[in-house]
Amino acid sequence: MKGIGAIYDMYKRGIIESDAEVALTFHPKDYRTLSEPLVNIRYFAAKAHETGLISLDEVNKIIESAQKIYFFELNYDNLFKYLEDKIERAKIELLRAFVNNNKNELDLKRQDAIKLLKYINDLYKS
Repeated sequence: MKGIGAIYDMYKRGIIESDAEVALTFHPKDYRTLSEPLVNIRYFAAKAHETGLISLDEVNKIIESAQKIYFFELNYDNLFKYLEDKIERAKIELLRAFVNNNKNELDLKRQDAIKLLKYINDLYKS
């Protein structure tokens, strides 16, 4: 078996272990996502830290808070509500804008799916 993508690498290195990291829910009719996988929240927090928006302590607060939200209800709106007493409001609004402006770039599952499709395509081209 060949592993593809950042999420596979996170499992392989032991950074994440639970299926809950990648769990998400879909709307039954149009299949749009209703929740955000925890692995995407981790990635968002890391990227926000890399850009200087938040401290490492705030990264940890985000991840700890996300882990406390049932996966069915984990989305950015609920996460930001949960963080209101942990991170200052102005910073939460900056984080909300960061998510809204970088939605696809912060979707690690999407990025890995694209890598997988490219890998499969390359296999069949050769």
